[in-house]
Amino acid sequence: MAITEQQVIKAAERIAERGERPTNPRIRAELGEGSYSTINKYMAAWRAAQQEPEAPEPEPEAPKEPEVPEMITAQAHKLAEQLVTAAWRESDAKHAEAVEAERHALQSEFDKLRAERQRHDAEIEELNDALVRLEAQGEEAVAVEVTKIEAVRGELAKAQQQHAATREELAGLKAREESAQERIKELREEVESARKQATEAEQRA
Repeated sequence: MAITEQQVIKAAERIAERGERPTNPRIRAELGEGSYSTINKYMAAWRAAQQEPEAPEPEPEAPKEPEVPEMITAQAHKLAEQLVTAAWRESDAKHAEAVEAERHALQSEFDKLRAERQRHDAEIEELNDALVRLEAQGEEAVAVEVTKIEAVRGELAKAQQQHAATREELAGLKAREESAQERIKELREEVESARKQATEAEQRA
């Protein structure tokens, strides 16, 4: 998690209140996190805002203990900074290892999901092929049925035509029969008239 400028300033103020100089390693140790570049950026702004010289050294009192030589103090500070830097690097290395392990885990999960997706895509492709085959078979069956229906319709139309011709023929025969009956009737009437005439002629004779 990235540190904020407010965190750096508060850490620097706490260190200054303890009578220590707020250096980047001390602020890093105080916060327990943060990069030196970020701390240095915020500290530069803080130092510029202070615009005050460093506090003068307090007047020496009667020494109760031997003073530590300045060279040893500098070496101690340098060693402390090196220890903090080493601890930070070790922490970064562990963090990098954790990130790498997480990356490997995510990559493995991604590969697994991709293989699963490929399998699903293959299944979908097979289903699409089966659907196409079924549609083709259905269309073929429909075409066969349509052909059969057309054939039946043709036969029905032919039978209807034949039936119509038969009906016309029957109508013609009926008309001829009626005409023949009329002619027979006329002939009977003529024969009857001839008989009457013959009878009258015999009676006259």
